Amino acid sequence: MRFSPKHLLSLALVFALILTILPAAGNAESRPNADTRAGCTVNCHTNNAAFLNADWFNGNITLSDQQIADYVNKLKQYKIKYQFVDVGVLIDSNTASNGSLPAAGYSKLANWIKVSRQTDPNQLIIPALNYGSRAPRVNGVKTPNPNFGTQTFKANLNAAANKLVNTGLQINGSGTFYKADGIHLDIEGFISNDTVLLGTLQYLRDNALANNTNFSQSTPADFGSSPVWSNAFIAQVGAILNQVQPMIYDQMGWGSPIVDAASYQALWTQEVKRYSTALAGTSSKLMPTMPAYEKKTAEDGTVYHDPAVESLYNAAKGLQAAIASPGSANVHGASIFWWSHFAGYHPTVYAPALYQADQSNWLNEWVNHP
Repeated sequence: MRFSPKHLLSLALVFALILTILPAAGNAESRPNADTRAGCTVNCHTNNAAFLNADWFNGNITLSDQQIADYVNKLKQYKIKYQFVDVGVLIDSNTASNGSLPAAGYSKLANWIKVSRQTDPNQLIIPALNYGSRAPRVNGVKTPNPNFGTQTFKANLNAAANKLVNTGLQINGSGTFYKADGIHLDIEGFISNDTVLLGTLQYLRDNALANNTNFSQSTPADFGSSPVWSNAFIAQVGAILNQVQPMIYDQMGWGSPIVDAASYQALWTQEVKRYSTALAGTSSKLMPTMPAYEKKTAEDGTVYHDPAVESLYNAAKGLQAAIASPGSANVHGASIFWWSHFAGYHPTVYAPALYQADQSNWLNEWVNHP
């Protein structure tokens, strides 16, 4: 707080002001973690998430306890609170297994939870359940999958969520049960105002996740005037979930107007503000996802992701603009997709020139941004 020499304050008022300021200044945890900037909820710049590599939880890569601790400390270093741990893909079928989650995808999760909490109990472990068959293209036309959202699908998905969050997992099938902190869903492709999806989310909320406070989903982002999800539908989703994470990181290709840094930053500002407005009447927290992954080219030669355009730097710039704009967007935090790239664990795929820039920009343009 600054005082103008033109203001003549009484000594009593000065002391009162000092007493008001001292508790915050004396609290080491409130700087820079506490965030009261317009457009941020508390800890907006440090309540962040990261999407973690499936290989760490399915046993494809064997991690020692020390390696897990090192990985968790690196998450802490970059102000990550929510670990979205990829535990596999839900089964798509017309059989009794429809919607179930293969146990192999989380075979090593129990030990990760144990060591992670020993290393940093403030980080939350949230299994991410994937499903990419919501609306496959049939003869070039996006078609709703009849297997999705059936009673069998919902019951099996609910059973998986209940096991991960409420029952817990054991290390090698014995001993302590380790429970995850919530559930994240990545259900694609998106269809307009998907009432079947809405019913599936509500089923989980009414059953396995009735008392959970970390239920979240990846959601669509749009650059057009007719978005896939209307504001009213986003509000309905937000009334069920605790966190909403629009996938603004992947918007290039096939006639998209996202072709350069300016258009990508503008998209971020637009969508963050739109989601903030749509979620205003709900308790859901807005956590848009920033990109950290390599150049992607389709079979027809279309570049649908270019880190020179869809970069963490440009995402952060657009997000900051949304927060600073009139009627500033209300943001809880941001997430990183993928963490393994951002952290430099795959330098042959995501080169040092990219991940080192991401790490610097994440801190300078987001976490420590004035």
